[in-house]
Amino acid sequence: MLNALDKLLVLAAPDPNAAKNEALLTAYDDVTGHLVNLVKCVPDNKLDLMDEQEMWIAQWEKAMEALLLTSLAISKAGLVLSLEDNMCQAVKEGERWHELWKARLELADTLEAAIDTSKEMKESQAEAGLSQSEAEASHAKTGASQDVGEPASTIGTTMATMTTLEKETDGGKGTK
Repeated sequence: MLNALDKLLVLAAPDPNAAKNEALLTAYDDVTGHLVNLVKCVPDNKLDLMDEQEMWIAQWEKAMEALLLTSLAISKAGLVLSLEDNMCQAVKEGERWHELWKARLELADTLEAAIDTSKEMKESQAEAGLSQSEAEASHAKTGASQDVGEPASTIGTTMATMTTLEKETDGGKGTK
């Protein structure tokens, strides 16, 4: 009789892991819901919306980090994740936008740096009183022509990536 009573007491006692597991699964549902909503609210793919796109990227990166951390905690708890189709599609689409806009922002930063460098070189040459032909000869002698080619290579690669990603994202149309 004592053995049966012990079994009943064990069954009646709350499992401390059950509440933790439920909280993990709820957190996972919240994170995946947020990711799906982020993709539904993606800004249009227009150059004049780069600030909004940059803010969206920051939100996306935080949401993806939360998804990873939550997924790892669920895995450590020995639970099984449910990968719903809408969440998988949202992650795929969100990653395309993320990659496209990150490349666009990097390109803009590279172009801005190249313009700033060019302006600084012209100003320093003007201060030194070098003529245009002397400056070009000096530039060629110092091997700086290699530096000039590097941004062009980066820009070309970034442009190719952006073109490919825009084709993959339905001609670059957002959902806003």
